Amino acid sequence: LEVNLSKITSIKKDINMVVLPFFYFSNRNQYEVITYYFNNDKSRYMVVEAPQRNSVPSAFDYEVIQVLLKFKEAVKREDPTKEEFYCNTWDIAKELKILYKTKEGKYTLRQKDKLRIIESIKKLRKTNYELVNLYNVKEIQDDGQKKYSHKESVTLTILDKLESTEDLFKSDAVFYIKFNDLFLKSIKNKYHFTYELAKLDAITKSTAKRLFEVRSEEHTSELQSPCNLVCRLL
Repeated sequence: LEVNLSKITSIKKDINMVVLPFFYFSNRNQYEVITYYFNNDKSRYMVVEAPQRNSVPSAFDYEVIQVLLKFKEAVKREDPTKEEFYCNTWDIAKELKILYKTKEGKYTLRQKDKLRIIESIKKLRKTNYELVNLYNVKEIQDDGQKKYSHKESVTLTILDKLESTEDLFKSDAVFYIKFNDLFLKSIKNKYHFTYELAKLDAITKSTAKRLFEVRSEEHTSELQSPCNLVCRLL
């Protein structure tokens, strides 16, 4: 699947941050590879490649990542130096509110939900994201045109480390997880605002362009989101 993001007419923006599609929100189609283009000449793009015989992270995986980030922040508050953390399928399912309540009033984790969580976490570890020229800056070439002097590519996975064991007493899977540092730096939990790209592109001077952005920010309500996954464009 190829998606040309240069065709969009407006964009949600937080100062110098632009939302990147780490997850594909569609229940209709599943893809092993998706390429997102950010300009018309296709020189700035992002490739999302799922593990073999799997699909790119989707809505359920997004919900799982919210839970994992919540667990990580809880550990971080206790020990700011701690990068890794433990969790299990039961606690994840509890946060996702997918535990099954029996007729006796007891909660249990169904095998199919347990396996779904395990597969989701494995997918988050193995899906590759290639960011091409998203951190790069165009320079004026000999022909007077602004172009990239070189191709700049950054590759990452959401999880840097994933170790799993089975708790035989509880029949539960236990995970030892570490997030990718670049991915964490790309996360911004803050309001964002929307402006029209056509109006912004029509402004040639950088100072006037920034004033337009500030005015757009002032006239837009602060939209709260549980977690906006974004990439810092330097």
